[in-house]
Amino acid sequence: MPTPPASRTAPRPGPKARLSRSRVIDAALECGVDRVTMQAVAERLSTTPSALYKYVRNLDELVIAALQELLRRAPLPDPAAGWRSFLQAEAALRWDVLTSNAGLALADVSRFESVTTPRLVAMVDVLAGCGFDTDDAVLAVDAVLDLVHDGAAQAIGLPRPGDTPTAELQARLDACPPRVRSAIERIVADPRSHVERKLMLVLDGLERRLATSTTGRGTKRATTRPAAHSRATPSRRPR
Repeated sequence: MPTPPASRTAPRPGPKARLSRSRVIDAALECGVDRVTMQAVAERLSTTPSALYKYVRNLDELVIAALQELLRRAPLPDPAAGWRSFLQAEAALRWDVLTSNAGLALADVSRFESVTTPRLVAMVDVLAGCGFDTDDAVLAVDAVLDLVHDGAAQAIGLPRPGDTPTAELQARLDACPPRVRSAIERIVADPRSHVERKLMLVLDGLERRLATSTTGRGTKRATTRPAAHSRATPSRRPR
């Protein structure tokens, strides 16, 4: 009896995985929040762009949803080690998110305010539990986030180690005396360390400000550890 052709005995492919909002968001994250398009997401899911509109109204909604998921996977640091460690850890987390998604660092932050504001409020609540008044807590959070966001945006435009500097950067270096040029070259070579050093200046200034303001009010100095009852529930927010 002749052997049937191989094509007749080969197993049939299984059914396609069903689309869902979570799969669409995961595909957007795989594309990169800053590079996502409906076409790119559709290709990753082996479907058509029109099929995605059952799960998101438009590209803006998809980007916002992807950013929310990105932040959900990166909750606020544990504040138990104190406010300095808390702000340092959040700054490191923000740096990683922004430099991994270049378009976020270069984008207009106001586009993401609906997502990022709850995280800012949660950070303010943590600092309030450490003895900050509301104005100083908002000042501290805003200063740290601005510093990291600006540093990440600048770092993205710097040449990688071994790459030739841009003409603009080279002209700037050539215009500096050797001691200044060396300092700038160290920043270019390791922009993250540069931002971390700037952050230390900000945190040192905040500590001195707290010492002065609390002494002037005759109240208890802000602690380095939060009150046990004031830990904030992780919320969401990179800018």
